[in-house]
Amino acid sequence: MKIGHLPPSKVDNTTPQSETEKISKTKVRDKQIKTEFVSVDFSDTSRIIKKAIEKSKELPEIRKDKVDAIKAKLKNNSYSVTPERIAEKMLEEIMEEIHYSRK
Repeated sequence: MKIGHLPPSKVDNTTPQSETEKISKTKVRDKQIKTEFVSVDFSDTSRIIKKAIEKSKELPEIRKDKVDAIKAKLKNNSYSVTPERIAEKMLEEIMEEIHYSRK
């Protein structure tokens, strides 16, 4: 007796139920293992950085007292900055950037 017109190789490509159950149980177990061992530990450095960011948000963006003091000195022609001091400050900032970029 013939059922349909497909050759036997095309008809018999099913997986026994026990094999399917094994595969699905393995997938579930793998997912459980992956989620059971997830933990996050923040270092002391990250906690310090977080506190510093929070503190910086409390400060005004522009320190009006400093700006006013410099404006007053500029008006009186008593504000002087030497080129050496400007170059020194620029080099300090560059060195800090290099130092922090290496970490």
